[in-house]
Amino acid sequence: MNIIQIADKLNAGAGVPNFVFDLCAALRSAGNQVTLIGLLENTAEVPDQIKELEEAGVSVIQLGGKSKKDAILHDVPRLRKVIRERAGEEPTICNLHLKVSVLMGALATIGLKNVKCVETYHNMYHHYHLEHYVLMPRIKKYVTVSETAREEMFRRFHTPKRKVVAAPNGIDVKETRRIAGAASAERDEKVITVTTVARLSYEKNVGAPIEAFRELCNERLRYVIIGDGPQRDELRAKATNEYVEFKGYRPREEVLSSLANSDLVVLPSLWEGRSILMMEAMALGRPMMIADAPGIREPFAEPALREDELYRRSKFGYLVRTKEIKSYQAALRDFVEHPELHEKMMNYVYEKSEACDVSIMLSKYVETYKTVLDIKA
Repeated sequence: MNIIQIADKLNAGAGVPNFVFDLCAALRSAGNQVTLIGLLENTAEVPDQIKELEEAGVSVIQLGGKSKKDAILHDVPRLRKVIRERAGEEPTICNLHLKVSVLMGALATIGLKNVKCVETYHNMYHHYHLEHYVLMPRIKKYVTVSETAREEMFRRFHTPKRKVVAAPNGIDVKETRRIAGAASAERDEKVITVTTVARLSYEKNVGAPIEAFRELCNERLRYVIIGDGPQRDELRAKATNEYVEFKGYRPREEVLSSLANSDLVVLPSLWEGRSILMMEAMALGRPMMIADAPGIREPFAEPALREDELYRRSKFGYLVRTKEIKSYQAALRDFVEHPELHEKMMNYVYEKSEACDVSIMLSKYVETYKTVLDIKA
């Protein structure tokens, strides 16, 4: 098949771009013709994943828009030209990721009868109702990154069920482990390292564990935060303990190395579609402390906390109340006080990660593409 993937940015170290990189690599390995288009200029150096994709035969094109507004106003004709060149007369799938890409891709393919649009719905988008309704006729299928996101599309947007399929996010589990192993540094076994990797923004809710852990961290227990974003200064001001450490943006290799050397990974998000970071931590066998949000619980099939539960110790680690400081504190104390449980948690998470491999996700995408192009299996 001829497949074009379109994403807003092709930055390294970010969830959706990493997902798109892995999807492109898997599709190319399966023998498809694959083009990857980035609409906006990168805010960091060219990721190693792009170089690796090009070496594998994926065509990578970056339009370099200066901003979302600039790209929408000026780059739709450029995008249309690239799509026409890459599609030719061949039946082609145009897979769109995130709101800007969906808008521009849907507009750029109007009138191209051999190009069919598929949208990957990654998360709970705000201010999306109008765009969704207007562009729905242009989107042949919606692929949601989790069953939770699929139900959300029905509930929030009333999307026709026949147009929606769930293909839970996957990662290249073996490659993730290889990169982490190659980059991994020696650990200090006397120190418990708790890590969060996230964009420092409202929906990631990093302030909650900062407020909780700043009262507990010491020379033997440190909390490491990797990432950057609009709440950086606000969150740094909350970190009134020298053992709450901000590492800022880091390349993917360093992120995976940090995860591999962590004792506990914390995902405090208010909501998630299907966290790439979560699956990377799972692939590395890291015990986890996760917020009580449906999309985060889904990979472990964990039910919500009951009203009488401050937190729950589970096979993978801990489920905590998303915004409740005492919940995070109680769960972390339990983790520190029960080192005999750590290896069991590690082994359980490691085994569960096999169900997150990109090969499983790939089969869903290929099946969806064939349906849209009316290709018989």
